[in-house]
Amino acid sequence: MDSNIVYAVTPAGSLKPFQLYSAGLYPASKRPDLAVWNLALAILLQACRDVVAPPRRRRFSRKFAEWREDAVEWFFSENDNPGSYKWVRQILGIGSDGLRHWVRAYQDSSPTARIEMLKQLKHVQMRR
Repeated sequence: MDSNIVYAVTPAGSLKPFQLYSAGLYPASKRPDLAVWNLALAILLQACRDVVAPPRRRRFSRKFAEWREDAVEWFFSENDNPGSYKWVRQILGIGSDGLRHWVRAYQDSSPTARIEMLKQLKHVQMRR
């Protein structure tokens, strides 16, 4: 639980500190709005696509390489701002670091192994 100190002015004109407590924007007892959940899922799906999608045309191959690099960096970032991997995990209720492990394994795999890893993904479902 996060806390912040705020100050109030007393009748005598002095400042009196108060500590406010907050369970955060989306505490465990309250589920995020459906729109926020859908946004988090869309961010995650796009990051996954950017990691695994092969360039379809030669002129885009450079962009795909940049997108892939950015997506991998996103997965391993420690940032917790809205839109970050940690934020997405919190909103979607993903408790483990399995996705990070999968991304690392995918990067380190041969092209044949990558195809098999992608086949496994078709069985993954996200339930709200």
